[in-house]
Amino acid sequence: MNKFLKTKLLAVSLLSFSAFSQAASTEITFSDLSHPQANQFLEQTFDNFLNNPSKLDETLSDDFVQVFGAGTNGRADFLAHAKVLSESISGAKIHFEDVNVDSSGVISETHTITLTKKEGGDAELRFLAFYYFKEGKLAKIDELYTLVKGSSEDRDLGSRTK
Repeated sequence: MNKFLKTKLLAVSLLSFSAFSQAASTEITFSDLSHPQANQFLEQTFDNFLNNPSKLDETLSDDFVQVFGAGTNGRADFLAHAKVLSESISGAKIHFEDVNVDSSGVISETHTITLTKKEGGDAELRFLAFYYFKEGKLAKIDELYTLVKGSSEDRDLGSRTK
């Protein structure tokens, strides 16, 4: 192998390691294995959400909306939410308890997420979420969540944009 090719291979390896080392440690598990395609979508979406918001951007419809209780995040705010979380956490453990897909392709699921914050401490949230699609892209997430464990400042972790 010539020196130029070795140098390029080393540079690519270092870039890959650098990008990986910046990512939050993410562990995703499923109790319900009856919908493997939905599980794959959820795993990829959550990994992109926490570790690669620009890749997440490619999967959203132009009119995407996140609905949470009485509030909403439009597309730009949802991407800001992903960026804020990816910058403020060092790890996440996500466990999907139940995953379903209806006849129109809507995914519904319940999951618990434990976030390890970079500034120290953990927060645990429980979600009930529905995922709606339009023309192959994610168009809407309608979710309810509650803070199970954490400080009062953690109450907005499911929708925080700043």
